[in-house]
Amino acid sequence: MKSPFTGNEMKIVKEWRTMRFRNEEFKMLFHAYKCPDTGNQFEDDAFAELNFNQVINQYKEKYSIPLSQQII
Repeated sequence: MKSPFTGNEMKIVKEWRTMRFRNEEFKMLFHAYKCPDTGNQFEDDAFAELNFNQVINQYKEKYSIPLSQQII
């Protein structure tokens, strides 16, 4: 993915973050692209879905809610 500010290729970065969901905190491995020139981080649709699903799956596991794949 190219930076919208500089047009240079961005690197994929992964870092542990704590995200809030329904007034609870969940630790997840956040995925993003980082512009080497500005330091700004960006998500595309795939990374946004991946990051969100990590938090949702932890919430579902905590409250014994079946995952989407488990519902038939």
